[in-house]
Amino acid sequence: QSILDSIKKKEKNFEKRRDLVREEAKDILLDDFISAVSKLSATDSAIPNVCSAVGHRWSAAFPIPTQEAETDDDNYFERQQNFVACGDYMGKYTGRIEGAYLSGKAAAATILKYASINQNEAK
Repeated sequence: QSILDSIKKKEKNFEKRRDLVREEAKDILLDDFISAVSKLSATDSAIPNVCSAVGHRWSAAFPIPTQEAETDDDNYFERQQNFVACGDYMGKYTGRIEGAYLSGKAAAATILKYASINQNEAK
């Protein structure tokens, strides 16, 4: 049973259902992400607290990319701030689920690369 199916049984109002789905998706994805990071981490270091999380259910994202937004960068990384941004708005598949997937995959690779570098520097 999908998240939406279980919420449809509880809530008839579309807007409220949409908000409930977003919250449920956020909770599931955040739990899965934290679990994956814990398993992939080579250290027993504590995972920093999440300072912001937003749930999103893909529905009708059709942005019109500007020339400035079109880039081959699939994610944005700011090492000094330990910050990685990704999403369907990055890379050459702007506004498409393929872009979101590739951007997330690139962000994960960036995180793993720098986590490994930081681990080696700590030795």
